[in-house]
Amino acid sequence: MLIREVGILFRGYSLVNVKYHETGKNDETDLRSALFIALINLAETAFSSKKLHYLDGKKYTIAFVEDTIISRDGVEPEPIYAYVIFDKEKKVEKRIRSIIKPLLKKAIERFIEFYSGKFLSKVAQFREFKEELNSIFGTTTKNMDQKFSEILKEK
Repeated sequence: MLIREVGILFRGYSLVNVKYHETGKNDETDLRSALFIALINLAETAFSSKKLHYLDGKKYTIAFVEDTIISRDGVEPEPIYAYVIFDKEKKVEKRIRSIIKPLLKKAIERFIEFYSGKFLSKVAQFREFKEELNSIFGTTTKNMDQKFSEILKEK
């Protein structure tokens, strides 16, 4: 399994994301973030489903985890989402349940732990969280060549 991108979404915007591998020519982060939120809201409204766990595309799968966070400029907890884009593969539900979902939950819990109660509109403050995402997702972001190269460097 190869993870291509990981991120945190709030109010339709990407607060932080890390791109490990390209997913296409169009790289408009805010546009894609708004699309993700719109799809989640569509699923909740049209299908009465509070939990859209993943979208399976032709080449990639996008998995989501939702939680809530309190922003300093808000009155009550608001939805926040962690997402991951990874290469489509067989047994996607099993992979999401056993690998992706625990990693996403860990990422969103850490984000909430670090940033709950702060102004979430100041995106620059989240740059350092990229290292946290790198730590959480680790080798799942590397392709075979990268993993092999690391093994050779160790010897």
